[in-house]
Amino acid sequence: MTGMKMFKLWMVVMLLGLLSVVSEAQEDINNAINVQLEYLKKYPKDKDALRKVSFLYLNKADYDQAIFYGRQLFEMGYNERDYNGAVIYSHICLGQAHMMKGNVKEAYSHLGQARLIGESNKNDSALCSVYNGLGLYASNVQKDYYRSLT
Repeated sequence: MTGMKMFKLWMVVMLLGLLSVVSEAQEDINNAINVQLEYLKKYPKDKDALRKVSFLYLNKADYDQAIFYGRQLFEMGYNERDYNGAVIYSHICLGQAHMMKGNVKEAYSHLGQARLIGESNKNDSALCSVYNGLGLYASNVQKDYYRSLT
């Protein structure tokens, strides 16, 4: 076998290996979603389960479902005045999901609200997600690559 044929064969083997890893990851996400949905059937007011399922859908790239559960989390958090918990994470999820759907105004509004809450409460872990979303916004929407890095 020539060097080029060996290289092509090696590339095919590597791609097949990557496909199985991606498939396993998708299966893991689907299983995690099902666990959270079953839990929510028993405990529909559990904000942590709503947060988890909304972000799982976001990671799965099912933005409509992420928005659906993110809105529920927002309503519950707002009604209970849980701004540094439920509300901030609902804004993060909604902002990123809307951005990926191309809803620029909604995305920026949600991310801005999350940023204000995160900064006022010094919630560093939430701010990491907020700044990640704002970086994606600057890169994908504004095409400002320097600003997306900062």
